[in-house]
Amino acid sequence: MAASIPDDGDMVEQANVFSSSTMQSVIEDGKKKPPIHRLWGDFWWENELVFLFADSGIGKSILATQIAYEICKGESEYVEVETEPQKVLYFDFELSDRQLAFDANAEFPDTFIRSAISEDISQDELSMGMIDGIRDKLLDTGAKVMILDNLSYLSTQTAEAEYAGAIMDGLTRIKR
Repeated sequence: MAASIPDDGDMVEQANVFSSSTMQSVIEDGKKKPPIHRLWGDFWWENELVFLFADSGIGKSILATQIAYEICKGESEYVEVETEPQKVLYFDFELSDRQLAFDANAEFPDTFIRSAISEDISQDELSMGMIDGIRDKLLDTGAKVMILDNLSYLSTQTAEAEYAGAIMDGLTRIKR
């Protein structure tokens, strides 16, 4: 039910922003849903949208690659993994293929899929098609796990700083 808020004598309809329930009813409803499993320790669970952020140059891309590799294998020597091997779609906006070849010292499974921005796409096309492109790649590959490295790259490559917020909103919708 929408609430009315006075605005200089006029009544304006406002949508309800929040829904509320008792904590116990939320817990009971949660118990009826399928269980979630650890993708990578307590750090990342199934159906979660996770963000890894820190200063530049301290190893986020290396860590993200390691996490993706272990999710693809379905095992880790560092953390508990409760899922079978998963296909991971890794959007890499950070490293070139030359950098990857220099740093790689492991054999990667075919379920680890790297996607990068096409060299043929313009900035306008990139800005307009980012979320649809991500969704299309997820559908094409059948991946249920996605890593996007580096979100800040996307926001600096567009004219509008608020574009990062639009990407976040789109990613949240894709997750659902």
